[in-house]
Amino acid sequence: PLRKSGSMYREMTQSGGAGRGVEDPLQHPLSSLARRVEITRTARFAAAKRLGRMHTRSYYVISLMSLYVIVLSVLPNVVTMGELDRQFLLLITIVCSVYIIITTIMDGAEKHLVDEMHMKDSARKLGSILNRIIVAKGNGGLNAEALTRLHKEYDEILASCPADHSDVDFLVAATKMPKLVYGKARSEFTRSEEFMHWGRVMRVHYVRSRWLIPHLVIVIVSVAMLYFRLSP
Repeated sequence: PLRKSGSMYREMTQSGGAGRGVEDPLQHPLSSLARRVEITRTARFAAAKRLGRMHTRSYYVISLMSLYVIVLSVLPNVVTMGELDRQFLLLITIVCSVYIIITTIMDGAEKHLVDEMHMKDSARKLGSILNRIIVAKGNGGLNAEALTRLHKEYDEILASCPADHSDVDFLVAATKMPKLVYGKARSEFTRSEEFMHWGRVMRVHYVRSRWLIPHLVIVIVSVAMLYFRLSP
């Protein structure tokens, strides 16, 4: 199971069932396990990459917003304004400063950098299982006991990881490996399936970037309020 992402995993893999090229787990247990491991491994590497980018970009955004507050603070020294305008500017500066403090605390609580390390470690362990499965398939397969041990090790790796990848990380894996997830390569997609594929790609980009929306809103609203307040 993929734990938090299990519902999406079941939904998307069942939509591309055995009739579309995905092997039946009851008929090909070793290949089924390899498929699950590879999908989860790819999703966890995608999660690590997403979390690392979010950690870095969050610090850049907070730094830029802090610079924006500094500009607001020195604005009365370079622009002639009345007392009411100064008070209005002070109010906006206070609001932006409080927002930066709250955002910094929330980003620290998210522990993106720590979760990135957990995701990478989990993905590497899953890669070790996948390599053993590939070797076993080349040697004619595994007996029931050895296969059970691999299943148990796979479940233990998922259970031991304190973090988990999200549905958007599974979507990244699905867009990278449609043959493995849906049983069809991109070249075999119908027009509607190709449209759904690009819908998933757009959803990935949106989810990865939506954390920026509050930052953009606070800057745009404050700039617009200042413009209309200070314009002649």
